[in-house]
Amino acid sequence: MWWSNSAALGLWNAPDLDSLLARDWTDMSEATRTRLALCLERVRRGEVVREQWTLYPNGEPVTVSTTLTGIEIDDGRIAILLKGRPEDEAVLDPALVRGVEALRHTRVLIETLNESGHIVYQNPAALKAFGPPERGGFFERFGAPGNADRIRTLLGASEAHSEEYLVATTAGERWHAVDWHPIRDPVTGERLALVQQLDVTERHQMQDALALAMDQARSASLMKSDFIATMSHEIRTPMNGVLGMLDLLNMSSGLSREQQDWVQAAHDSASALLKIIGDILDASKLEAAQIALEEGRFELPALLESLVKLMATGGGDAPQVALTVDPGIDPGRIGDAGRLRQVLLNLLSNAVKFTPNGSVALRLRPAKRGEPWLHFEVEDNGIGIQPEHRARLFEPFVQADASISRRFGGTGLGLAISRQLVELMGGAIDVESPVGTSGTGSRFWFEVPLPSQDHYAEHVSSKPPSASDHLRAKPLRVLVAEDNRINQRVIRAMLERLGHHVVLASDGLEATTRVLDDPTFDLVLMDMQMPTVDGLAATRAIRSQDATHPYVRTLPIVAITANAGGLDRKRCLDAGMNDFLPKPVLVEALAAVIKRTARK
Repeated sequence: MWWSNSAALGLWNAPDLDSLLARDWTDMSEATRTRLALCLERVRRGEVVREQWTLYPNGEPVTVSTTLTGIEIDDGRIAILLKGRPEDEAVLDPALVRGVEALRHTRVLIETLNESGHIVYQNPAALKAFGPPERGGFFERFGAPGNADRIRTLLGASEAHSEEYLVATTAGERWHAVDWHPIRDPVTGERLALVQQLDVTERHQMQDALALAMDQARSASLMKSDFIATMSHEIRTPMNGVLGMLDLLNMSSGLSREQQDWVQAAHDSASALLKIIGDILDASKLEAAQIALEEGRFELPALLESLVKLMATGGGDAPQVALTVDPGIDPGRIGDAGRLRQVLLNLLSNAVKFTPNGSVALRLRPAKRGEPWLHFEVEDNGIGIQPEHRARLFEPFVQADASISRRFGGTGLGLAISRQLVELMGGAIDVESPVGTSGTGSRFWFEVPLPSQDHYAEHVSSKPPSASDHLRAKPLRVLVAEDNRINQRVIRAMLERLGHHVVLASDGLEATTRVLDDPTFDLVLMDMQMPTVDGLAATRAIRSQDATHPYVRTLPIVAITANAGGLDRKRCLDAGMNDFLPKPVLVEALAAVIKRTARK
């Protein structure tokens, strides 16, 4: 400050000019110093600047209308002549004063820029974040040239925009949510861009941390799924030998009644173990979202009747299942019959298991929401479910209580898998059990959409084909590609009992060579996992030779594998196989797949 008149001395409560000039003016805010620097720049260009300033001579705000002009002093430098008049208190707008205060204290970074990127105004928050304009260009904050070009476009835009950028600040790189609004300078009328920025770095860090945690969880889930799938494969391979040999023993006519009972008991135990393995694998795949539904046509009543007949084979004191199907339901449906069967089998098995003395009913009727929704329910009058256990009944590894687990056994996975499968189909499942003592029974129900198939002509018989039916069929020449010696013996024995001729190959390379050297095979049973060349690669190699070996185009190739998942089936079919037979292989299933696919 060089000079002041008496009115200014009075405004600042200074007794004389010397005392006013001796004051330390360095306590001005950074925003005030920035604004003075901008005014000086404009004055140097010859402009007369008219603005309103809010001063605090006594700690209270005083609004002054000012005119700033440039004058040359003795040493040739340019000084600012500031002429001002305090606004009359009656004229002063309280909203203006409050707005100024808000700009001083807000955490939002506020700036105005002209179309060339020159900063006209910064509030204290923006000044603290970026420093005064002379520290660097506005566009340099945004790093990449592409960002700078984008921002130059926004400065001249006629509409508001909101975007997020990684911005260089005095505290390092930070994420800012940036709002751009076109405005007019209230002093000069110049076209400006009002830029408001809010630091959202913490939100981005939380999102990044969440994404990383989700990736880690997904990787852990996939690792668990891969482990369980590997273990399932390794268990199913010897189980194929166990169940296969028991099947062959069951077909033998030289066993006594007692020996047949022993074989059946061993077979039932092995089958129970296999179901546990399947449940664990399904639960893992559902958790990792690796199960996809397969759509196909099927006859719904036939599916239900086959389940009732299956439950009737339990023997002993097991309750019989009564089936009721609404006569108005179109029998032909489209959906995943295998997964629907799995859900119903879980519910029926539980109902039979927990109903030592009583009855079980399976009912099907249209759902109230109309086609294509269907309502399935399984009701029993067994031990019932206490209210405190009902809420967690569909969670994995949960059973009603420890005593029930000890008494009836089970993994507690069946209902959890059923719920996930029903929800995967787009439906819902629930349970009702009257409040009371043991013996009140329970009713499980679920609703799923299963579109009807008009004029559905394909009949799916509820009676599975018997091995004796295929024993009467014409003998076939079958190539079995299998590296496990015990499984070779099992499958060979089954095929020979069915009346067919068998040739063995120990890996995919040998199987490919045998097929290309011998056009007389009627069927190939191909294991997926084999040394040297696996079953998928061998199938692709065989199919690729159709130009020189035309007979391979129609040669049926069936996957016979311990990889029993839906994705494994798709991989086999994509490689050129015609069908898929999961291990353990039973005689009836083997006979059925031969009937479906073998070249006659």
